[in-house]
Amino acid sequence: MKVNLREKRERDESGQLKGRVRLFLDYMIQGKRHKEYLNLSYDPRNREEKKETLQLAEKTRLRRQLEIDSG
Repeated sequence: MKVNLREKRERDESGQLKGRVRLFLDYMIQGKRHKEYLNLSYDPRNREEKKETLQLAEKTRLRRQLEIDSG
């Protein structure tokens, strides 16, 4: 099974984009889809913050992938 790192733009109450991007993991186990929000977000205009946040999220994704593969 593959664990995907996905992004979602945050919105305010009226549905307008706020500017931050939230990260979550998306994977399937036995035909059932799971979404795991990582409590990580970044401002896409800040390259350094984006780079650091994506590195941390990728480490989390790999850890989850290993957990799923090992059973």
